[in-house]
Order: sequence, then C-alpha cells, then structure tokens
Amino acid sequence: MNPRRLLALFLGRATARLPLSVDRALWRTLRLGKPHPVVKLTGLTRAGVPGSMIVAGLGSAEEYLPGLFFAGETARMDLGTTPILRLPQRLRELRKEADLTVARLDVVAARALFGKEYLHVPEWVRSVAEVPDTMAGLSNRSNSLRQDLRLTRKYGYTAVESRSEAELVEFYETMFRPHTLARHESAEYLKSLRQIKAAWRKGVLLWILLEGRRVAGIIVSARNGVLKLEALGTLTSDASLLRKGVLSAAYLRSFEYAKQLGCTQVDFGATRPSLNDSLLRYKRKWGATLDPQSANYFRLLTYWPRVSPSLSALLDAFPLVIKEKKGLAAVHGNPAQPLPPSITQGLNSVYVASGDLLDTGLALEEPSATAMPSVATMPVESCGLSI
Repeated sequence: MNPRRLLALFLGRATARLPLSVDRALWRTLRLGKPHPVVKLTGLTRAGVPGSMIVAGLGSAEEYLPGLFFAGETARMDLGTTPILRLPQRLRELRKEADLTVARLDVVAARALFGKEYLHVPEWVRSVAEVPDTMAGLSNRSNSLRQDLRLTRKYGYTAVESRSEAELVEFYETMFRPHTLARHESAEYLKSLRQIKAAWRKGVLLWILLEGRRVAGIIVSARNGVLKLEALGTLTSDASLLRKGVLSAAYLRSFEYAKQLGCTQVDFGATRPSLNDSLLRYKRKWGATLDPQSANYFRLLTYWPRVSPSLSALLDAFPLVIKEKKGLAAVHGNPAQPLPPSITQGLNSVYVASGDLLDTGLALEEPSATAMPSVATMPVESCGLSI
C-alpha cells in the first residue's frame, strides 16, 4: 500500500478515539497542507450545448455542481495538483476558457486566500421552522401538508422513545442506511454509525409505530430551545408506508416532541444549496426557511467569466444559495421570471445572472455579485424581499 495511505489509515484509527468535534478540527487543519487536485470536465450541458468546467479541491468537489451543470456523461482531464497557496493563481490561468469554475475549500482557506472574484456557495445549507402554538397550526402552512397530516391521522401512527444502543444499531442498519441510499440514490446524505451514535448520545431515538410495528425512526436532540432532526429512516422493505404518510408521521412526532420539551424551533438539518433542491422543497412545506448559520465547514467558490447559455440553464433550473455579510442570498438565471416569495424566505437578496455589469451597491462580507461581472441585483419589489 502507498505510504501516504498507510499513514492516513494509522492517523484515522488514532484520531477516531478523540471526541468527534476534535477529530474533525484536526483533520480540517491537516487538509490545508495537502495539494489540491484540479480537473477539467467537458460534456453536453442542460442547455443542450457543449460546455466545460474547471473543478478544484479535495473530497467531493466533483459530485454536486458538475451533476447539475452537465446533462449526462462527462470527459475528465486531470490537470494535476496544486498547493493551496498557489491555487488562486492556478485557477486564474485556467478559468478564462471555462463556462464555470468551482473550488471546494475549507471556509478558513476560502476567506484567507481568495479575493472578491468568487461567489461563496455553502456546500450545505440549514433550514429551520417555528414550532406552532398547537399542532393544528401546522395544517395552515400548506395544502400539501394538510393532506399529509390527514394520512397520519387516518392510520393512527404513534411514537415511543428509545435509549437503547442495540436498538440504535438496528435503526441504522434496517432503516436509516437503506432509506437514505434509496431516497437520494447517493451516499452524500449518509452518515456513519459513529456520527449517528454521537447525535443519539445528545438526544433520543423516536420509533414511529403503525399498529404496534416499528416502521420508521428519527433521532432528535434539543439545545437552546431548538430541536434538531439528526437522522431519519423508514422500512424500505414496505413500499406502502410512503403512501401511508410515514415520513409525515415522523416529522409530526418531532414537532410534538419539540413542543413537549418547550422548544420554539425545529432544525431540519442540511440540504444542498439550491432553492430547487427536492429535499428543501419538502421541508419548506413544513414551514422551514433557510438559516444563515453554516451547516458545514466547506464552501464551493464559484466563478464564471461570462453568462453562457449553459450557465443560464444551470441557474434557471437550480438557483444557487450564496453567502453574504449578513446572511444568505440567491442567484438565478431567468430575468423574465422572478423567484416567488414562497421560496425566498430567509434570504437577504436575490440576484439574476445577466449580460450587464451593474454595481449592486451591497456591502458583503465575502466575494460577491458586486465583484463578479454579469451578476446584477433584481429589484427588491420583484422578488418579494426587503433589505
């Protein structure tokens, strides 16, 4: 085995004994010293024309935005690795001929090394919802939710608490893991058993029962008046459960548990940074809005030299959430169709990719639309926002 892999394996086993937060901080620091791979991806984009991307960074840099930008298979050209201190200059040399450049970096490195040329897209975003005075108040949040709650009443779901580690392992193996892989068709939302145990030790596992049978489970933890939904899983072996509203039953029991503990908010956890993310849409009908608090330590630094048809198609289909000084904003690609207020709650402002270079006049903490050509602010009235 490669000596570097042996060293990483040894360090991984050694640091696994540390508290999870300490382990993560240590590996974040070690990661800063590693050279970052750089690749060029080409292929047919969702606009139906050929396009190209420069992608840099460790870990899952090639997994998210390239999957949205391209419509199918891509050709991959390895451009070598670059020390992190030289990465800004390397990307300046490469990005002029690409439709889109994305660098996945730790937030510390992103702030320290990159100037006002890139939008800072959080790799994951959080969403939270207020706990209503009564559970009947949930029905007023959307027509779709009202129908879901009727199903939970029809089938009579109940919930019980569990603090058994053996039952936690059962939940992970029979519900959380298969449910996550089946629902998202990817391992990007899958947490390790170690992560699940760390979350469970701070909270509790709620079993969701149908006619006395365990059909779902959800791990929740409470802190400072906020109930966090840590992990959710269902019995994937019974396809009828989804039609019977088992997911809604799990969320409803979580809100009831939050009320029981005196919590005022429910933290729905992390989703991908697009306003059209399917999981975010589902959470939105429960009253969830985006929260500016970071969901993890990574940013997808994003740059484009011009607004190409491929870029417009990406932003039209998947408006991206970006980090601002005082919170979050979004950028989309269709100036003729402003985003509705129902999906922009929790945002400070909304931008539209345009062929014009306009000064938005916004004071932003991090590289933003003011410094990137071809991004202009939309009129506040047209997107239902106030700044």
